[in-house]
Amino acid sequence: MRNPEIQSSLAELWQAQAMAEIIIKADVEDLDPVVIQTAVRAINKMLLNIVTTLEEEL
Repeated sequence: MRNPEIQSSLAELWQAQAMAEIIIKADVEDLDPVVIQTAVRAINKMLLNIVTTLEEEL
């Protein structure tokens, strides 16, 4: 069994991937740049948290 911290990080990684996929498929010309920037910052924060957790657990 995987450690719960690792399982949580992997779930968050899939969430970050899904968020990025939505941005990639979006018609960015119709979006406010602030919305895109906010989404990218959220993905970045998630990835940093995931990497930190995985470094501690592995």
